[in-house]
Amino acid sequence: NQALRSGLSILPSVVAAYPYEGPDANRARIRALVLSANGNLAAVGREDGIAEVLDMREGKAIVSLLPEENAEVASSSQVGGMTFKASGVDAEVTALAFSPDGRILITGSNDKTARIWEVSSGRELFRLIHEGGVASVAFNPAGTYVAAGSKDGTARIASLDQGREVMTFTGQAEIRKVL
Repeated sequence: NQALRSGLSILPSVVAAYPYEGPDANRARIRALVLSANGNLAAVGREDGIAEVLDMREGKAIVSLLPEENAEVASSSQVGGMTFKASGVDAEVTALAFSPDGRILITGSNDKTARIWEVSSGRELFRLIHEGGVASVAFNPAGTYVAAGSKDGTARIASLDQGREVMTFTGQAEIRKVL
């Protein structure tokens, strides 16, 4: 028994849980998860189109990005952060990536967009538009470019400095992974 207890004591414990307490828990299922490079933040993408950034040290959500028509502050969140709105209907979040410094988040959704967000404010900086749902998103190691791969067979690269798309690759089938 002592050896078992000693062995179990080195296993990680659950520090915080990610509960959803809304009217439609089935639509809040998590579809994507990413951790920031320093491990201080996590982002979850949900089936209902909401992406939330969580503070891993505090164990709570600090920013929620909601699928609405205009990017604007919606309200103060009950968990201490702010809630923001982004465009899209039925915009299941399928892909997420943090910039290397954790200040920018890119979300890919089935509403055919990849959105680039400033984490501290929740402000949408710009977006990439595809003809099909976005399956994969990524930053380059320097954090100066983002890439989004889509079910329409295209991969788009955008410059963060320019705030716009700079290159498109077209394939024959869904682009499942961009790195």
